[in-house]
Amino acid sequence: MATWQFDVQLYRQALDEPLPASTREAAEHLLPLLFGVGDEMLDRWFVFGSEVGNRVDLLVLDDGGCEIHARFDARASETDGFVRDTCKLASALDCSLFSAELHEVLQPTPASVLDALKRSAAWRYAVDPAAFLGSLRNSP
Repeated sequence: MATWQFDVQLYRQALDEPLPASTREAAEHLLPLLFGVGDEMLDRWFVFGSEVGNRVDLLVLDDGGCEIHARFDARASETDGFVRDTCKLASALDCSLFSAELHEVLQPTPASVLDALKRSAAWRYAVDPAAFLGSLRNSP
């Protein structure tokens, strides 16, 4: 993950439980509609969006279930739209979002996700890269 990226995981019941096969099937239908054709980065790892920008990753598991992660580019002008589409995906799949960085569950609404993005390290970097990098050098 690059400094300017903010990651969330889609989940249903518990973070350590993969999404079921029925959710994977629904995601495989919705992802191209929302984000365009995906690329298979590795075996059973599909990326919808830019490898270095906004993207959604679908990881297909051996049991037919999956993991879905979204990555938001705090520098990109199209991130607001990508957030909206990611929230549409999460809502359609009956999922919530989790930010490991902030240790928070996010509701699948643009307001909730954008608020979290604006509190992330990615946002601090995008707003002022020099100050962000300086703060890293000055940390204990």
